[in-house]
Amino acid sequence: MDLKAKAEEYKGRVQNLETQKQEVERQLIILEEQYKQYKEKIEQAFGTSDPKQLQEIAEGYLQEIETLEAQLND
Repeated sequence: MDLKAKAEEYKGRVQNLETQKQEVERQLIILEEQYKQYKEKIEQAFGTSDPKQLQEIAEGYLQEIETLEAQLND
């Protein structure tokens, strides 16, 4: 393979990688926006987006559910 053909091959590879990079960057922007929206919804619903506080809230709900289930079963 001569140098000109080799250069064209690498040029094609670089172009392909550039296209892939642009697609990954586009997907990253979309995912970041989705994350932002989910975080806002969680903050609106629970007043926080801190994982520890959300875990405490979830545990509180689970305890309340267990209490209510116990009352129903009695």
